[in-house]
Amino acid sequence: MVWDAGAREAPARARSLVDYLEAHADEIRARYLAWVHELGELVVNGLPLRERFAFADGVNLWSMSVFVEQSPWRQRSVEPILKVMAFELLLERESPSSVRYCGDAALAQVLRAVCARRGVACETDILPTQTSKAGESWRHRLPQSLQAMLGIVYLAVTRLPLRIARRAAGDARKRILISAPYFNHNGREAGARDFESKFWTALPATLEAGGYEVTWLHSFYAHAAAPRVADAQEQIARLNQSHGSRGRHLLLDSFLTLRGLFRIAGRACVIAGRSFTAARALRARVPYWPLMKADWAKAFRGAGCVENLMFSECFDRALESLPRQDEGLYLMECQGWERALCHAWRRRGHGRLAGSLHSTIRYWDLRYHCDPRRYEGSPHRLPEPDVVVANGRAACRQYLSTCSGREDVYEAEAVRYLHLGNPAAAPSVPSGILVVGDYLQESTDSVMKLVEEACADTGTALEIRVKPHPNSPVVSSRFPRIHFSVAAGNVADLARASRIVISGNLTSAAVDAYVAGACVLVQDDGRGPNYSPLRGEPGVTFVRTAAELRDAISAVGVSLPVASARTDFFHTDAGLPRWRRYFGIQQRDAA
Repeated sequence: MVWDAGAREAPARARSLVDYLEAHADEIRARYLAWVHELGELVVNGLPLRERFAFADGVNLWSMSVFVEQSPWRQRSVEPILKVMAFELLLERESPSSVRYCGDAALAQVLRAVCARRGVACETDILPTQTSKAGESWRHRLPQSLQAMLGIVYLAVTRLPLRIARRAAGDARKRILISAPYFNHNGREAGARDFESKFWTALPATLEAGGYEVTWLHSFYAHAAAPRVADAQEQIARLNQSHGSRGRHLLLDSFLTLRGLFRIAGRACVIAGRSFTAARALRARVPYWPLMKADWAKAFRGAGCVENLMFSECFDRALESLPRQDEGLYLMECQGWERALCHAWRRRGHGRLAGSLHSTIRYWDLRYHCDPRRYEGSPHRLPEPDVVVANGRAACRQYLSTCSGREDVYEAEAVRYLHLGNPAAAPSVPSGILVVGDYLQESTDSVMKLVEEACADTGTALEIRVKPHPNSPVVSSRFPRIHFSVAAGNVADLARASRIVISGNLTSAAVDAYVAGACVLVQDDGRGPNYSPLRGEPGVTFVRTAAELRDAISAVGVSLPVASARTDFFHTDAGLPRWRRYFGIQQRDAA
């Protein structure tokens, strides 16, 4: 019997499908990447899908869609298809005579098709399932085509009134454009003298000292510091009035015009028509269609289509209006807006463009992975940067793990993690346990419950400190069986003072602790692929049950020597010598 851990508790004598997926991870990941590539090559009415959603000016909605992005957080069908591929591999290896499945109708339809291709009898029992729309707003329950229409109206109301907050360009001999979502910065702070981005930290100041005129092209991202696009516009206007704001700032959304809005509406109608035609073919030819049809509708008929068309329109107009930029730099997460930027950058004749791998690269974050055939000289290659800047050997190794013949890859300092190279003083003998929380409350609660079950009633006094994420507070009354204190400060410094660090499967805070040299234990709940950024790293222990966690804590011993930082994960030289070499900035210029 095979059991999907993401569905329910394990029955007796069951094997976990997720464990099977992890045990054959390289093969299944390669199969998925190959399937995505071949999906783009699928010919419908004389054209492959990768060309069916292109326009005469080169804008291509296929390259910007979730099926190319491959994000398990934006494309709901990624995980189910991976699990089906694991099941297919199991059928190939063990050749059962029959299969019985109990679950939802969409997956039952897929499994019947999978089994039929292999001559395996498949019996399915459809169980009532809670609709995924139960917790969604009324807007997200509407048909995708209606959501697209509302999206266009929303753009008209919120973007057209914006005015481009201009600041005259200087006469600098070198110009650089930095593009990223308007997030993780101090732009809301009225008294801030300099604009500081936690994504880029010391790099903009180094560029300015090296003679570059910096232009920021921010795209709106709703968050607590700027919940509305009008708030972002107001903050950016204030930044441009300050002479210490690290260059001039532009809001991408402010480049939308009435003519551009009509063009978005027209193209959305064209794409919707083409998507219906393609969907009829896919329904008959792709066995995974029942799992992916909702993603397809959103990408080519719904809000995702309108959003990507807006990015294409605004980037093209912005890069047409700006003076030629010698260099370009953007946060690389392989999202649709990045393809729009790359296309407009080339079309408008700007200089060298680099995508910065600013964070960790996870094994199962398929955004950063691809089938090697993507780079085999096709005239329809995806819009891409000239250079990918990796923040260390770990990111470089992971980025090239599925395709070595990609863009030029250059290793530079991890500007988001420079603090890891400047540790605070730590105790000579680390002690206690540090639990680091996650952005998601569910993940944080899961780790805390595991720690509570493992550490309660052990008869040993354990010092437990918790460093929660600001979005996921930890309340002691919810975990009454253990005593803990809430810690403040830098995760890396807290980790150096701790004997053991325990984290969830998703949080990148575990990386700070790992690089700081701490002993890291990571919860893997077995409900899906192991998304930990530390998957496969030496010295990291993954635990699933309270007993496993208890044993791992005992194995560490009573005390550890002083933590030894792992210097081969990130480049953390605060002088940024690698970045300065990339941009041709001499040491005396950056002084």
